[in-house]
Amino acid sequence: MENKEYISSGILELYVYGLLTEAENIKVSKMAKANTDIDAEIVSIEKAIINLSTSFSPFLSVENFAKIKSKLEIKHARIIELNENKSSKFQYLGWAAAAIFFLGAGYLYNNKSLIENHVVNLETDRSKLKEVLVLTEKKSNKNQEDLAIIQNSKNKLVSLGGQSVSPTSYA
Repeated sequence: MENKEYISSGILELYVYGLLTEAENIKVSKMAKANTDIDAEIVSIEKAIINLSTSFSPFLSVENFAKIKSKLEIKHARIIELNENKSSKFQYLGWAAAAIFFLGAGYLYNNKSLIENHVVNLETDRSKLKEVLVLTEKKSNKNQEDLAIIQNSKNKLVSLGGQSVSPTSYA
């Protein structure tokens, strides 16, 4: 490809815009180093892009800036110097509030732990009481069965006399 055909192909514009692949960029760079016409065309494309971008950007002169500033009523504000050595009551109040917050959070965390331990103890006591209740109900049922046997109307009372060893005994 001749220099004029290469220049008119549009590849140099893509090179300047950075839209070519890495291999094509290397090829165009080598050709620009070898041919001054191609190098001059690349420089002229870059200048054209810079001129185009500056033609669209607004230029404000000092007078125009001053007029805009006066219309917006921007005035130099009083400069307030910060004295870092100055301590105020609000600073101490803020630190005191932070300390109180920290102590309150610690107190609440401790309270929460105590309550959790108390709940665990109550749950173990409850489970023990349930076991005792079950055992008591079993004994009560057994006693009810025994009492039902004794109170049965088919049972008769028989007095037994003593034996020859002790005739005054009875059962």
